[in-house]
Amino acid sequence: MVRVIIFGLCWGLLWAEYVPNQVLVKIKPEVSGIQTQGLNNVFSAKLKNLLDSQGAVSIRRVIPAESASGSVPRQFAVKAQSVASPLDRYYLAEYPATINVELLVELLKSDPEVEDAQPNYIYRLFDTVPNDTYYNSRQRDYLDQIAAAQGWDISTGSAAVTIAVVDTGVKSSHPDLAGKVVDGYNSLSDVEGIPASDDDNGHGTIVAGIAAAIGNNGTGVAGLDWNARIIAIKVFDASGTSGTSTVISRGIKKAADKGAQVINMSLGGISSNGDPLFKDVCDYAYDDKGAVLVAAMGNIKPENGFHKDSVVYPAALPNVIGVGSVDRNDNLSSFSVQGSGGHTVELVAPGEFIFSTSYDGTGYTLGSGTSFATPLVSGLAALLKGQNPALTNTEIRTILRDTAKDLGASGRDAWFGYGLINVYGALTRTPYQGAAGSKLEKVLSFPNPARDRLKFSFQHDKDVASVDIIIYDQRGRKITTREYGAGLAGNYVSPEWDLKTDDNKYLANGSYIYVVKVTSADGSVSYGRNVLTIVR
Repeated sequence: MVRVIIFGLCWGLLWAEYVPNQVLVKIKPEVSGIQTQGLNNVFSAKLKNLLDSQGAVSIRRVIPAESASGSVPRQFAVKAQSVASPLDRYYLAEYPATINVELLVELLKSDPEVEDAQPNYIYRLFDTVPNDTYYNSRQRDYLDQIAAAQGWDISTGSAAVTIAVVDTGVKSSHPDLAGKVVDGYNSLSDVEGIPASDDDNGHGTIVAGIAAAIGNNGTGVAGLDWNARIIAIKVFDASGTSGTSTVISRGIKKAADKGAQVINMSLGGISSNGDPLFKDVCDYAYDDKGAVLVAAMGNIKPENGFHKDSVVYPAALPNVIGVGSVDRNDNLSSFSVQGSGGHTVELVAPGEFIFSTSYDGTGYTLGSGTSFATPLVSGLAALLKGQNPALTNTEIRTILRDTAKDLGASGRDAWFGYGLINVYGALTRTPYQGAAGSKLEKVLSFPNPARDRLKFSFQHDKDVASVDIIIYDQRGRKITTREYGAGLAGNYVSPEWDLKTDDNKYLANGSYIYVVKVTSADGSVSYGRNVLTIVR
């Protein structure tokens, strides 16, 4: 591993870590010879001589090519392929010993066959050592901070949505993750499947639990999305220091190809040229596959080159939501990287003393860092996708921004971005559609204004098994939940309420918002929303 200090145009010190004997080369689309059977013969003799000038070079594709049967060929057995995708044109040149990486990159950039060249950057996980002490109240503190409980009254997610956790793997046997990890890939060894993507570090399991641990099951913790499934993408080994541009990019592409609607990347690094490979693979996942991409802004650690104003990738990329951390009082965490220039934080979420699943397979732990703020954003993105599968990644990103709690200077600022995520605000902003539930055509309350009692009425095209009516004040704070069970079957439903709260006191005069959640006999869910006024 090499760390080089580069004086950039910002007149500051930029640290970049990279593999000392590897270079990434992106060839131009028009370069001939791609159909050769030996990848060492892909380049022209002139370009091959340039690569050989640093020693005996071995060349292989960065993203393994898909064969006709869909399997991934090994080593150099490659069939004729299209070079239409930028990802098909990346190659890794590897040498048996340390080389002058910076010099070779500059020489390659000047070659007419080469579109771009870069080091194989090294990326790090962003976390501190977890505290194993169990503080059950800590989870509620940070979830209340982002109005999660109010949001869960509206939606707890959908199993039709998958979150890819690009990390150290996920301990799929944990009881709070059991049955949720539906697929996996080990990018280090290029092996498919859940056993290969098992977590031997712990970081990925914590992240997965924060985003999507099973909720309301009487066990452990609740993730932000109770029902979303998880694709475990292993890009770090047990030490947590093995992630590189090539390994992580293969993992991101695999996650996108497996259909992940949300891709969580609680990792990052600093590169001297923005890491074109990372940009291309994130563009592929976002533009071609429609995934929401979420990444940690990073933790300040000067010994590794991470400072307050560092530009950290992939969070700095335009198609990625960069997430910073706040404490319980909505102050920016002392460790949270802010970024600089046009690459500052987009959203913030709680990131201190976050309680989640432990990779020992049964336990729970506390951790702090932007790594653990990031999956809260990913979990909310999954909730929105589950509530309305027709939403695009751009629309989800807009909803997250527009409903965030504004912190710091008015509007977007360099410290908090658009602000703190708001689960209830985002879900009430999102129309219902499809697998997550349908919108009730009309929900009315009468008399309205109400004095002593009122009824909620709506029509439904299915037999109704239960109705939950949640009352909120105008600031979005939940006042009470009224539950109505069986016996409401039919097309016309009209549950009644005595205007009392859970402690048997009458609700004060004023205007309120009510959300109606209807569960049908077949298990489908529908929602409605309206306003009522109480006047006595």
